[in-house]
Amino acid sequence: MKKLTTWFSTVVIVSTTLASGLALASSNQVMDPAAAHKDAVKTRLVHYTCQGNSNIEVTYGFNNVNHPTYASAKINGKKRFMPINYEQTDNMVTVFGDDNNFNMMTDSMIISNYSKVPAVLVNSPSGEILYKDCKVDWTQKLKG
Repeated sequence: MKKLTTWFSTVVIVSTTLASGLALASSNQVMDPAAAHKDAVKTRLVHYTCQGNSNIEVTYGFNNVNHPTYASAKINGKKRFMPINYEQTDNMVTVFGDDNNFNMMTDSMIISNYSKVPAVLVNSPSGEILYKDCKVDWTQKLKG
């Protein structure tokens, strides 16, 4: 019985430690907003037409190695700043924002293809899809 109690105590301690680590990891998955804005040496504006003929304009920031640092758009009447989410971004998809805030997903994006990246999807903090199947209408170089 003592071995079982010791084993159970160890499992609880390890589980608590892992949970703490996961909480820290998830809090660091999205780039700090100030750093995302500061690191952007190039900005581009993209106008999309989405399913249902809705429109959205997104400003993207790119760093000195041409990778995105943020997306910013007027959503539900307010400017929303969405830093890149490194935890969910990979070589197939680029994700901005997180599950607790507005977030946006595109095919993998760098500065050389931002004007061609289709399939923008924007979600509200509650998970409601606000814009989907967005296609590029036009782009504008703002800085850099």
